Amino acid sequence: MALLVVHGAPSAEEGAIVGKRVEASMAIAIELSDHQAQALSEAAARLQVPEAELAAAAVRDLLAHQSADFDAAAQRVLEKNQVLYQRLA
Repeated sequence: MALLVVHGAPSAEEGAIVGKRVEASMAIAIELSDHQAQALSEAAARLQVPEAELAAAAVRDLLAHQSADFDAAAQRVLEKNQVLYQRLA
């Protein structure tokens, strides 16, 4: 087993002091099998980025797509039930 610690990099929205708003980043530890750790290491080497940076990018990408998928599904439900919602209003 391998343990990878990923620190969230501050962005414009998080991890920075903006005006009076203070936001923090997050650090997590991820336990990977030897095979998964090797695959991550190889992918990071191929892309010439640190392993932790690649893992953090993968998590950000997953969350961005997951949010977009949820928004699309919610919009379809709202459109499908629009007539019902108007009758209930």
